[in-house]
Amino acid sequence: MPASSPVDLIDTLREQHDEIRALLGATEAAAGPDRAGSLAELRDLLAVHHRGECLLPGADPAERARLDAALAGLDPADPGFGPALARFAADLRAHVERAERVRFPAVRASVSPDHLHDLGNQLLKAERGVRDA
Repeated sequence: MPASSPVDLIDTLREQHDEIRALLGATEAAAGPDRAGSLAELRDLLAVHHRGECLLPGADPAERARLDAALAGLDPADPGFGPALARFAADLRAHVERAERVRFPAVRASVSPDHLHDLGNQLLKAERGVRDA
């Protein structure tokens, strides 16, 4: 059965990783209200991204829960925000690196391209639902 869409979940997740890196860097570099806005954008992107990661075989809910808890605890008004953001950023960058170096190649080797396209379409539907909410 041919893929119904050119959207491949792993390619989409890799593109999101680029956006995550950029938003993380913007958050680290920003100050005041800009920092809060950048952090909010990062939270929104990570919510959609985590949905996509959960569609892949071998998802690690414990790691996702740990990252989500660290992200939820970030408050730009908190005096300890800088060090907390630095810890979160290091953890998130390590997660992204592991996914791209280990997990994505393993999934691509074990999951058909058609199934990856179907999963990509599921993520697109989830993204539309978030934007429409």
